[in-house]
Amino acid sequence: AILCCGIVMSHYTHYNLSPATQMTAAQSFRSMAFMAETAIFAYMGLSLPTLTHRWHVGFIISSMGLILLGRALNIFPIAFLINRYSEPGTVQLNKKEQFIMWFSGLRGAIAFSLVLNLQSHSLTAVSP
Repeated sequence: AILCCGIVMSHYTHYNLSPATQMTAAQSFRSMAFMAETAIFAYMGLSLPTLTHRWHVGFIISSMGLILLGRALNIFPIAFLINRYSEPGTVQLNKKEQFIMWFSGLRGAIAFSLVLNLQSHSLTAVSP
């Protein structure tokens, strides 16, 4: 509800602010997002050595392959549709930009936080 409220309200409030306030608000939100992302990656970097790991190389390689395949099956067809059906004169997504979108989703902060919240009994299907 808060996310939807923020999205809807941004369309009304942003244009009612002065240009200087618009720039200040945008920079403030970017700074807060950067600090939150930095905190997540610092937590991830500091907590990884303290956790006990069981490495299964086949699972890691197959997971990465399936992740890359899944992202490719989403990014490239949607980019093709956007390029094909966008209005003439608009900027098209070139192959380099599509590749960046495909590869940039593999940073892992959200995936890491989701794995930390898994219960130990739900991991038995993955364990060898």
